[in-house]
Amino acid sequence: ATTALNQLTRCTNGLRRLCAMVGAHTFLDHGNAIGFKFKGCRRLGYCKITLNGDDTYTMLLGKIRKYELTNVQTIEGLYWDQLKEVFEGRTGLYLTL
Repeated sequence: ATTALNQLTRCTNGLRRLCAMVGAHTFLDHGNAIGFKFKGCRRLGYCKITLNGDDTYTMLLGKIRKYELTNVQTIEGLYWDQLKEVFEGRTGLYLTL
């Protein structure tokens, strides 16, 4: 989970950077995946990154409303160096200054 966050933010302390840059909170460790809520985007507010068996990632983006995940966008087959660009492009939020 820590590795996925570090690769998403491209720094050694990805958890703190996500909290500072996008207001990330409510982190959930799913074993081979990590999920978190974030602020600042009207369309999306939840991200889940799953490590697949072939060393690629699947990113699920959506909005949680009344305990249901809606407006789901699933992007499969991402390599570690594509995570940041996909997150920034889909949410409009930046992970670096």
